[in-house]
Amino acid sequence: MAGIDFLLKHGKSKIFSSDLHMSIDRNFRKSTDEVTPSMFAAHGRVEMFFEGDILQYEACGPFNKELFESLAVAQLDFLKTANHQGPWASICLVQRSGLTSPEGFLCYEEMIRAPKPDQFTPLATAFVVPPGVEGGSLMLPRVTAIFARVGRPFKGFDNMSSAKDWANSLIDAEKTRILSKA
Repeated sequence: MAGIDFLLKHGKSKIFSSDLHMSIDRNFRKSTDEVTPSMFAAHGRVEMFFEGDILQYEACGPFNKELFESLAVAQLDFLKTANHQGPWASICLVQRSGLTSPEGFLCYEEMIRAPKPDQFTPLATAFVVPPGVEGGSLMLPRVTAIFARVGRPFKGFDNMSSAKDWANSLIDAEKTRILSKA
């Protein structure tokens, strides 16, 4: 690949997907609708896709625990197939409703805590909960507490632009840290 050779020749010992100026294939998506890990139906829907170094989730609730079980399967399959190189962050856009049951929150936390290879773990996560999302003010404190217990940087926003700015600043800082060690 000529791009990789050029970067290596000019002093880059670490190469990230974004260094290759790869086109964004927003058609490469995965959805919880594509998996059924339980005999009970999932309520809600989550679709995921990479845009640059940000894994975006579009989540439309309300959600039940079966949705989070489906999400764990869909997410693992998506990340294996995407094979993203370098640091990345995730942003979840919550639409319509952010409500879930206590069992749903427990299942979500188990999914976040589950051991994964480093390349399958974002360096930070943001949730975007626009005004008017049902239960958004109830959901966001619970999700914030989950990420605090897990020890992953997390922040809630009411708009995508601010979330992307925050996530990209963390990604850029991590890339600089990695390159300075090389």
